[in-house]
Amino acid sequence: MPYFSKRRILRVLVRTLQLRDRSDSVGRGLALGIFVGITVPWGGQMMVAFFLAWLFGFNRLVAVVATNVTNFVTTVPLYILSYYLGLLLLGQRATIPPASEFARATTSPHALVELVKRLGPPFLLGNFVLGVVLAAIGYWLFTRLVRHYHRRHRVRRTPPPPA
Repeated sequence: MPYFSKRRILRVLVRTLQLRDRSDSVGRGLALGIFVGITVPWGGQMMVAFFLAWLFGFNRLVAVVATNVTNFVTTVPLYILSYYLGLLLLGQRATIPPASEFARATTSPHALVELVKRLGPPFLLGNFVLGVVLAAIGYWLFTRLVRHYHRRHRVRRTPPPPA
């Protein structure tokens, strides 16, 4: 079965909706996973999402799964969007360095530092803002979807943790 098949995506969605957890916990886990998936580089996303979800009492499974918002298909478009969004927010003109500058950055530490200084601030700002916006949208949509599913299917939720 292909990685992004409609059947696989629907199965993960339905299993997520069937979780016996509060809709706000599931929604917060999703929002956290989206934010971490966009802002934290590959390799540490799942560990960071799990730890933060555990720390704040969000749904850990959903947080870890939601980090897959960045994958081999979505990473490049999201990072390009982050860069251009950061440029827009900083009021800078869009400029993409020539390929030769990227090639030089792979061989010269000084050239790499200069490239990061130039591209880093707009990318990091845009990445943060994009993460916050997509996480907020994800939380808003998913909590409503979970509540609707739980009401319709009368899913018993776990009680809230003691205060």
